Amino acid sequence: MARISRWAISSLACAVLAVFVAPVVFGPLGVLAGSVAVWRGDRWWGALGVSGSAVAAVVGYWWAGELVVLKEWALGNQPIYRGTVCISFRYRKSILHF
Repeated sequence: MARISRWAISSLACAVLAVFVAPVVFGPLGVLAGSVAVWRGDRWWGALGVSGSAVAAVVGYWWAGELVVLKEWALGNQPIYRGTVCISFRYRKSILHF
């Protein structure tokens, strides 16, 4: 049984952190660490870290956007959508409405 390299472990850890903490930061770091793991010979775990970090970054970014929309909805503000991305919000107390 082969050992998993430190780069592959850190890539998988970045994938987990990308979902819950900061997907814009930990997603690319996980892809980079997984790429280094593949380059150093740990192909299976490195490829798993690369793909897992990329998927986790997209899921984490989407989840954070949905939480922002949910917060605005709970405060009574109306979100404006363009496709699946929330562009701006209409605030009741503001003078200009976007």
